[in-house]
Amino acid sequence: MTWNPNDYEELIKAIFIPQKKIWVPDLTVDQYVGDTSLKMGYDSLLLKVRTDGVVRWNPGLTLQTSCAVDIMYYPYDQQVCAWKIYPLISDTKQIKFDPPLGVDGVYGQDAEQNAEWEIVSVVNETCDFNVPSGMRTDTISCIKYR
Repeated sequence: MTWNPNDYEELIKAIFIPQKKIWVPDLTVDQYVGDTSLKMGYDSLLLKVRTDGVVRWNPGLTLQTSCAVDIMYYPYDQQVCAWKIYPLISDTKQIKFDPPLGVDGVYGQDAEQNAEWEIVSVVNETCDFNVPSGMRTDTISCIKYR
């Protein structure tokens, strides 16, 4: 869906559509510990559609995940925990992960604080990895903590 904003006197630069009325990616997260039915967002969540057809979807989600930790040098070390976020069936070329806002952004302010660790950085990177259906190239979100 695209349109020329000049056709509407520059008044309509974006529209908002409920999640239940638009396609959203079928994302999953490796190391997810919890109910196997991972549903992101909710039916009445409004998605922003720009004039060029790009859709912004910020579903927000609280996950419990697992990550191996080497505590040999604790508390003088830093650990990196990588969670693979990828679509189960959808083509990855249809999805673009915006980089997270960093420690003081979305992940930092929403992360549950803990006296034993603190988040140092948050990055997205693209890499190849194996999934049950074969080799994939997708985005991984890495959270470094100490």
